Amino acid sequence: MTGKASNFYLPEKPKLAFVISISGMSSKVCKELQVLCLHRIFNSTFFKLNKASVNTVRIVEPCIACGYQNLKSVNELIYKCELWQNQQEVNCPDILTH
Repeated sequence: MTGKASNFYLPEKPKLAFVISISGMSSKVCKELQVLCLHRIFNSTFFKLNKASVNTVRIVEPCIACGYQNLKSVNELIYKCELWQNQQEVNCPDILTH
């Protein structure tokens, strides 16, 4: 669904984002990361975008990488997770944070 404003095409805003923690953190940031279920470095999660989650992401922005996903990036992420679970060595490029 798209929005229209005075004959301009406005694409719909993303409703879901992907976050991964990439560095150490202070105590305040650590508490906010626990809200996002990012307890350790390189943990990742999908979360819905709303006002509260956007404010939380702004607080922890120096410690995370955040991006919107598409079908291709989610498929690659699931495939790499399956390879990792099968004890194969996998290098994970930044497929979601272009």
